[in-house]
Amino acid sequence: MRWRQCRRSFGLRLAFGAGPSRLMPPETGSSFTERIPQVPSRAMRRAAGMGEERKMTRRLFNPRLRLRHIVCFLEVARLGGIAKVAMELHITQPAVTKTIQDLEELLGTALFVRGYRQFTLTDAGKVFLHYALSSVNMLRQGCNILEDIEKNSTIVRVGALPTASSSVLPPAVKEFADQSIRAKLVVVTGLNDYLLSQLRLGDLDFVIGRMADPEKMTGLTFEHLCSERVVLAVRPGHPLLEEPLQFDRIANYRLIIPPVGSIIRQSVEKMFMMHGITKFDDAIQSVSSNFGRGLACASDYVWAISEGVVRHDVEAGTLVLLPVDTTETAGPVGLTKRVDYTPSFAADALMTILRNTVTASTTI
Repeated sequence: MRWRQCRRSFGLRLAFGAGPSRLMPPETGSSFTERIPQVPSRAMRRAAGMGEERKMTRRLFNPRLRLRHIVCFLEVARLGGIAKVAMELHITQPAVTKTIQDLEELLGTALFVRGYRQFTLTDAGKVFLHYALSSVNMLRQGCNILEDIEKNSTIVRVGALPTASSSVLPPAVKEFADQSIRAKLVVVTGLNDYLLSQLRLGDLDFVIGRMADPEKMTGLTFEHLCSERVVLAVRPGHPLLEEPLQFDRIANYRLIIPPVGSIIRQSVEKMFMMHGITKFDDAIQSVSSNFGRGLACASDYVWAISEGVVRHDVEAGTLVLLPVDTTETAGPVGLTKRVDYTPSFAADALMTILRNTVTASTTI
């Protein structure tokens, strides 16, 4: 029975008075509550519960710890320098320094070793990085799920490196659409560093393409699907195809090579250097398959690119591979995900299709 109903039924004044605790009943109410001490008021139960909850919160979580501390820590760990983080977060350098100092004070341990313009994670910082990434990713994933629920749709966000965006991904996306899976698909292309940063932030579900260098895989996991090499593609009738090819003759022609920061750039440079080609000043650097294809088809440029990107061009006869051995450039291709990632039904379905697509073909 509610207090108001009691008041009407018994003609008693049961409202609580304004004593020091604000929970002291007036005289009439006191006589009534004395007869039913085993039934505490809802307000009293709520107050007691909130008190216990506050105590539990203090024990489990420092209320001074804020999301800005975590975000700043993650950016310093990623970029390694205060100036870069300040530009990235649009705050001052002293604000970055103060935020990191406050976080270290809250945690009671140093997270970074300070060097000249460079911050390096301590052992404690490496441990905290794992959990900080997990917490931010879970929070972002929760926000994305709520957004999807609000819009009554699921969104699958895929990062695609050049090796996959023009080869394995298109047929997989077609099959995904043919299965009538209710989901919106967003495909983001770009350099590896950019895609991995988006993946860590939770803006991508997974990345399809070559495996990144080990030092860039912190907090990430890689699922190997196949291996792929770099090839040298030219137009039909290219002068290098007219007679037996010596690798060093390639130096007489201008190159199209991946830009600095792309996964296969080091493999390409190493391949050329092994054959005495060490200068790339006049090379065109591009990650765009459309640009590389167009320039190679219209000129005598030699295009160094992942084999999967030009597979259909070679099959169609619009490009020809130079007959040189490039097996030393082979590298693993597969799916890169966050270690704490739990895929939605739609994302899991697309990854399954990608696995089957790669298995069904000899190369990407």
